[in-house]
Amino acid sequence: LNDEARNTSADALRVLLAIGGSTNGIVHLTAIAGRMGFEIDLEAFDMMSRETPVLVDLKPSGQHYMEDLHRAGGLQTVLNELRPLLHLDAMTVTGKTLGEELDAVPVFTQDVVRSIANPIYPAGGIAFLRGNQEEMWDKLLQLQFAPNPPEVLAWMLRQGLQGTMTAYSSTAEEALGIARQGAVAISRWTGQLRAGMQSHPGHMQLLHSLKRAAYTDDGGLLFVNAGIDPERPLTAQSDSFWWGGGSFGRISSPYGGFAKVIRGFDPSHGGVADTPYTATIDAGCGYDGGLVAACFAPDGSVLDWIES
Repeated sequence: LNDEARNTSADALRVLLAIGGSTNGIVHLTAIAGRMGFEIDLEAFDMMSRETPVLVDLKPSGQHYMEDLHRAGGLQTVLNELRPLLHLDAMTVTGKTLGEELDAVPVFTQDVVRSIANPIYPAGGIAFLRGNQEEMWDKLLQLQFAPNPPEVLAWMLRQGLQGTMTAYSSTAEEALGIARQGAVAISRWTGQLRAGMQSHPGHMQLLHSLKRAAYTDDGGLLFVNAGIDPERPLTAQSDSFWWGGGSFGRISSPYGGFAKVIRGFDPSHGGVADTPYTATIDAGCGYDGGLVAACFAPDGSVLDWIES
């Protein structure tokens, strides 16, 4: 059941992307998947978004209305165009496979649903945003595919992305202005940002090589961005490395066999801290605080602190 349910859910997500659907769809499909006993892999969904073109030309990003989609054959026309990307052997409620159902779909004369070869946009309009600057920067370079670029950009700026933009010769004011000008203008601007980054040798390679977590060869120390969820194993942390700051203070015993868990960012800006099983090396740099570094022994004890 789960394999078929996963395939069906993947097809539903694919359709959501192809129609330029709302992020509310993610919320509902995630809830449905949870009821069926599995989780939506948001990283896989993000990759799917890059591979799935937007085919439906509807407002607010297009020119047609919902009734026009209905007259064009509705979702059956969308599904037919998406055939190469769907699980055609998935069983439907009629007792036939999806492929069998689509074989019977009539051809409509219409201009609302594009073909994969001639999409509205080459990639889906939903991106999976994480909390760290590096991955947000990667998503910023895909801003033209967002369903509401000004809103997405404003969120990124609130998370502190402006400093990175400034480093590559842009400003928040310029970005917000361009975000209101449409996909073509945004594509030119993100292309300029990418070119600016590539003009600095090693920058692109560095950002692409950054990982969510690291540990020492002997398995004694675990290094994370903002925290972990102590109730989950290391392999199931996912975005807890970025968003698990609230759980970090609950670590009162060795986690996963590590002598100490060390983070470099405290979302609450509580300052430098060292406990028997955790350490925070964040003195508030970027938030009117200092820059700090630390040297740890294999057993987790602090050998030296350096603060600017």
